Amino acid sequence: MPVGTSAQIVYLSKNVVALASGGYGDRFIADNDSFVLDERLLKLGMQWRWRSNKGAPYAEDMGSYSDALAMAMGSDKPAPIIIDRKAVSGTTAYPWMVPT
Repeated sequence: MPVGTSAQIVYLSKNVVALASGGYGDRFIADNDSFVLDERLLKLGMQWRWRSNKGAPYAEDMGSYSDALAMAMGSDKPAPIIIDRKAVSGTTAYPWMVPT
């Protein structure tokens, strides 16, 4: 890469809470922490898990949550890993998977 060019790496993170004290975390700590994704997604996730824990039917709520989560993720997929000018096995490789 030429000097002065910056590279950007996009990655998945489990840290979806913006902490009021600064930074991000995977759980709420203070009352003024905030969810970085859509609030509707948080509400749907809480609803189906609450129903599940209470023994109530939750399949429809879980489906609504899954649909909202898929919409939030979009259709972005990782690029294939290129080794020696060829894609590994001709499929999309994920960074946590070792090609065989």
